[in-house]
Amino acid sequence: RFGKLNTMANLTLEQEYEWLGEAEIKAIFAPSGGATYDVSPSVTVGAEYWGNLYDGYRHYAGPTAMFQKGDVWMSGGVYARLDDQDPALGDPYGRLWIRLLGGVGF
Repeated sequence: RFGKLNTMANLTLEQEYEWLGEAEIKAIFAPSGGATYDVSPSVTVGAEYWGNLYDGYRHYAGPTAMFQKGDVWMSGGVYARLDDQDPALGDPYGRLWIRLLGGVGF
């Protein structure tokens, strides 16, 4: 943290089990990172990157924002695909990801 600027990085290794006839174990490397800036106590803006190494590498990056009022908050981001892989029909990863989350503190 540098004043109102916050940076973070995650290096994640996931282990996935698939049970289609025989058990198959896959290791998935999924790095992510970002930076946020506190515009005010209620508003934070930033940029995030995340990738996924599963049957080919996928890169996504985009702007994010978070709004909060008391114990209620909402966070969202729009991520564009950066790699040159052309998503096929049925690909669980498309060209654009949109994320919207909300919460209430107890």
